[in-house]
Amino acid sequence: MLAPDGKHYTYQGPDGVHNVDLVTGADRTVLSNPPGVLLQYADDGIYLSKYGAYAGHLGLWRLNPQTAELTQVLPESVAFDELGSGAAWYIEPRSEAPTPSTLYRIDLTTRQRQVWFSQPNIWVVHLGTDPLGRPLVGWIDLQTSGDTTIATMTAAGQSTVIQRGPQETVPWLVAATDSHGLWFRSGQAKWPLWLLQPNDQVITVAQAGVQPLGACN
Repeated sequence: MLAPDGKHYTYQGPDGVHNVDLVTGADRTVLSNPPGVLLQYADDGIYLSKYGAYAGHLGLWRLNPQTAELTQVLPESVAFDELGSGAAWYIEPRSEAPTPSTLYRIDLTTRQRQVWFSQPNIWVVHLGTDPLGRPLVGWIDLQTSGDTTIATMTAAGQSTVIQRGPQETVPWLVAATDSHGLWFRSGQAKWPLWLLQPNDQVITVAQAGVQPLGACN
């Protein structure tokens, strides 16, 4: 997993979690016997969690790649799906059916859970974080032949729609974030490569089935 600064990456080997400096080539083992598997390399550290299958990720730990300090952020009793915008995100119901129609935000400091977005007859997910640090939410309307919407959220229940339309016309699969904005990879060969700019404008970069491999700063 590449660090946000583009100068380090982390991987998990038989002897533990490593942090590699891409400038010097130095490879350090920063944690032996990790409590979970790598989940995300964020600005504030390396996150690890346990895999819980349909339950999602179980528990959360933050590893400081410089000092090797390990902090438990969420207990293993707390399950979640994604990290982003300084929180953990969780959808309900937890089973394959009925369709999840409620998105929860779990505060990483207080561990409190709050309904962030809920609407009947939809399939909702947390897509990622927009260029300004706001959570990006997407949902599919199950009553209109799959019309798709992506929106930024400034607070619980407060959404600003960025784009809405048939699934093939709306960006959905987040691939990378850099100084240009948020890049969405193509879901199918006929779908384009999209860029969500910091002004919340979506532009088509290429009419081709491609996937960004990383950030370009």
